[in-house]
Amino acid sequence: MNVDAIRREIEALCALPHRGSTTEEESQAADILAERFGELGLEADVERFQSHTTWSWVYAMLFGGFVLASFISAGSPFLAFLIALLMLFFNWAEHTTLFEGLGQFLPRRSSQNVIGRLPAQNPRAHVVVTAHYDTSRTGLPYAPAMVRHFRSSFISSVVTQVGLTLVFLIRTFDGDGFLIDAFQVLATIYLLYGIAIMVDRELRGEYVNGANDNASGVAAMLSLAEAFSKKPAKGLDLCFLANGCEEVGMTGQRHFLLNHGHELPPDRTYFLNIDNVGAGRLRYCTGEGMLRFFPYSPTLVHLAGRIAGGAPFQDVTPYAYTRAYFDALVPAARGYQALSLIALDEEDQIPNWHWHTDTIENVDMETVKKGADFAEAILRRLDKELAAS
Repeated sequence: MNVDAIRREIEALCALPHRGSTTEEESQAADILAERFGELGLEADVERFQSHTTWSWVYAMLFGGFVLASFISAGSPFLAFLIALLMLFFNWAEHTTLFEGLGQFLPRRSSQNVIGRLPAQNPRAHVVVTAHYDTSRTGLPYAPAMVRHFRSSFISSVVTQVGLTLVFLIRTFDGDGFLIDAFQVLATIYLLYGIAIMVDRELRGEYVNGANDNASGVAAMLSLAEAFSKKPAKGLDLCFLANGCEEVGMTGQRHFLLNHGHELPPDRTYFLNIDNVGAGRLRYCTGEGMLRFFPYSPTLVHLAGRIAGGAPFQDVTPYAYTRAYFDALVPAARGYQALSLIALDEEDQIPNWHWHTDTIENVDMETVKKGADFAEAILRRLDKELAAS
């Protein structure tokens, strides 16, 4: 697919004002993608599921649990300690996807994954190419002046939560003192500030157009689908997965594996995720994780490194991603072989991330094409090496 065709794919999605998770616009985008899969010769299907609608209330509940525990600690520090432990568990669950997080207690609405298949007879391996198509709300954490501190703010929040849990444990054994009191007060105020930011995001945040995040990744995925439709892989069973509700906690990817995990043996299944490849310099990620780092597939990372060593991909470099999450986290945490592609600016930031400026005027179509070409090179090399083995 040339740059003009890639632009048309992005324009088709960005003609919608947004594609907010669980919204009617997200559903309309799914219809567009199902039609495109069919036009490209894929077996297209739309799979619906239920999801909570935002991550803001998840974090508001998480912070609120610690604030509640802080007030309870005056009368029952042990109960406060137990509540804090429970909140730490939900934090771990949210950021590893290994257990259901607090989102399970929130109201749910309908969303959908769009799946296009290029099946192979007697395949040597299964490959799932993923790119989410939903878009996020704006919010203060993504404001240009604050977004570069996203990772440090997250770490500060986790340290605060762990610190409060230890304070409640100390108080359970009658520990006390000025430093303990001061830390608890300041930590509680800090988490109340976090709740205010989450409420502000829900009240004032607006869904973004999502040209880079992630119409660019979807366009690269469609380019791959076209390439393999015209020149099929010899031994790869290919599934192209446009995920809904990635922006609220990778819900679409979780439901895909719940529905199809039994069809995909981890030792013969590869996930290639494409996200935000429309601005900056292309990178291939070696792993991801905000709380626990999950290394990606040594096979795919090695292939990506070899391909990056030659023209025209000499400027593509490895990157360990810990700022947020990709859909690839879900399979990686479950033992599948995974890899993500992303483009980052010179400060290792995602340009226009979850902000009003994420529009098609700020997408570099050549970068999107490079991402698609790099992804195709990885899969062609994988297909060749599996055949040789």
